[in-house]
Amino acid sequence: MHSRRIVLFFLVLTLVASQAFADGAVGFYGGLNNGNLSGDTLPGTSYQGRTGLVLGVMGEFRIAKDVMLGLHPMYIQKGSTPTIKPVTDDGDPIENDLSMDYISLPVLVKIESGNGVTYITGGLDLAFLMNASLTTPNDERDVKDLLKDIDLSMVFGFGAKIPLGAPFLTLEFRYAQSLLNVADMQVGQENLPVRFRSSGFQLLAGLIFPLGTR
Repeated sequence: MHSRRIVLFFLVLTLVASQAFADGAVGFYGGLNNGNLSGDTLPGTSYQGRTGLVLGVMGEFRIAKDVMLGLHPMYIQKGSTPTIKPVTDDGDPIENDLSMDYISLPVLVKIESGNGVTYITGGLDLAFLMNASLTTPNDERDVKDLLKDIDLSMVFGFGAKIPLGAPFLTLEFRYAQSLLNVADMQVGQENLPVRFRSSGFQLLAGLIFPLGTR
């Protein structure tokens, strides 16, 4: 049921975008997010990267020559691998897996190069937490109540468009960094501190379909 709601959400957004961005473009994209955490750490604990899925749709319209404004809603898996150092020299580290699923609404400005092939992009990303779990060697725990429901990030990226007839194939590399504290607790719990932020490098590929006079 949860996955059906996600699919329905993106279908509705695609239909709305096709009307709202009649002099722009609509499309869809997917890829991977190599996420991690930064900030405070508990004693003997370090953060390691975690790879998650990205799926989204996009709608863009031109606000000036070579400048586009777009809404890129997506489902994104963020997180990290908090690792506890061994107590003894011959011990093994304990790796935990923190998974955070968000519905994210990036609002991005895209500046295209003169040849229209490459571009840079940047903006803000408002994300709403759906699920969060921490998997340890012994069990899996729901930690959604320990995290804030909303996260706000800055986004920067670089990409290229490759014509495939009517649509364009896009390849894009993004970096996102939280501006807010993700944790929502007074005392560190579940091997998580009271203050940390999420970040991630995203490698994305998609198809864009021009509309109207674009």
